Amino acid sequence: MTRNRIRRLASLFTLYLALGLIITIFVAHAAYQSQRISWLRESSPVEKKRLQTEAVIILLHRYESTSLDRYSIGMFRETTKPPPSLESEKLLLRDLMDEFPPPSWVDRTNWIESMLDPSVVNPEYSHEGPTWMFDAAGWPSRCFRSRQFAASWNDVPTQWNTRYILAFGTTLWIPTGIIWFGLLKNVACFAAAAWCTIKGIGAVRALRRVRRGHCPRCDYDLTGQLAQGCPECGWNRAASAQRGQGA
Repeated sequence: MTRNRIRRLASLFTLYLALGLIITIFVAHAAYQSQRISWLRESSPVEKKRLQTEAVIILLHRYESTSLDRYSIGMFRETTKPPPSLESEKLLLRDLMDEFPPPSWVDRTNWIESMLDPSVVNPEYSHEGPTWMFDAAGWPSRCFRSRQFAASWNDVPTQWNTRYILAFGTTLWIPTGIIWFGLLKNVACFAAAAWCTIKGIGAVRALRRVRRGHCPRCDYDLTGQLAQGCPECGWNRAASAQRGQGA
């Protein structure tokens, strides 16, 4: 294999990987925008858990669709009861997480502690306690994730692993947290799909040219001379010359 051929194969491999990455990002972000609001309004959770004590209610919801998943935890406090301590609420959350563990793509780094951070959450603030929402988007595998936090249902959520862009006169939030295994898997799938599509189109085009008696590579008219190869681009010339020498 010549050096030029190796370089050409490496360039094609890089090109298809880049194409797979572009398609992966587009599909994930398109799914996030199209389903983030409408789908969550119309769908019901596939998993719903409730943990209740005398002073606190913790609700866990999990939604799933073809290209977007959401995992949320909400807390409600009973205003007629004495406010619980933050430590007791943390213990309740840990018990719930042990019994119903979140999906693998949920970022769980110190998240229970941050959910009930005293600098953010005041137990006497409201009966509507803090809420965490974790989103994961992508197809066929989840490859981007984001999370939101609100101190109460009336507060504007704080966004993590998200960026906003201005497009079509509106603000779009896009997830930026990477799920590496899903990203690599999707890039490989879409790169292979792009390669098969391009090769398939080329094969169909070459077959149609051969049926018309033309060169499959450059479409030069070879009516009655296909076996001799193409003098224009050199297609099949070497094989034709070898056959002539063997004869």
